[in-house]
Amino acid sequence: MLANDQIASAVMRGAVKSARAYMKWTGGYTVHDHGVEGAISQSIADSLFTEIKHREGKNGYVALELSFEELKDFSLKELRRGRRRREFVGRPRIDVAVFNPAGRAIAVVEVKRQVQFSTSIVDIKRILSILRELAKKRGSIKIGCVVGIREQRKKSWKSVDMFISDFCKKVEDEFELLRCQGSKKYFNVPRAFLDDDDFKNVRGYHAVCFKLRLRNERS
Repeated sequence: MLANDQIASAVMRGAVKSARAYMKWTGGYTVHDHGVEGAISQSIADSLFTEIKHREGKNGYVALELSFEELKDFSLKELRRGRRRREFVGRPRIDVAVFNPAGRAIAVVEVKRQVQFSTSIVDIKRILSILRELAKKRGSIKIGCVVGIREQRKKSWKSVDMFISDFCKKVEDEFELLRCQGSKKYFNVPRAFLDDDDFKNVRGYHAVCFKLRLRNERS
């Protein structure tokens, strides 16, 4: 089974690949300029599928825009009765769901155009609800990820490490049941755009992935 760090690494590789490709396709626009979370999700899914096959020696599965109810069918050891959590009401969907070769859901990923704590609260609440409902004691989900691309400007005082630390502190202060761990993957401004005025103040970019799990669950 994929370890949490392997899942996060595959997620970041997919995010970087999609961000670089989008800049190439559009002549310099970034994922921050346009709402292209779907394109990022697809690239992340492809990266995760490849990682599972490499690690397990056989195909696992990934799914895009899977409903919470479908996720429950692939996660719970036995169907729970009673009132559903508010985040499960209606037809909410998760951006990317990851399955092991046995067909059991093991992780979920939420993709953000702008990865900030304030814009990620709804996603974090949804992941918390999924983990509380579908984690190891009752189901197979072991981790939820929030991922996005962060621009690093040359004169920015706030490093990506500081951003990750602040984000996780806010998560753990706001959501006492969650443990947060962040990681990053850097990539340069593509050479074709180095002389473009829009990129003169840009040092580069990071794919940033926040791994969220319940405090009482082992990593």
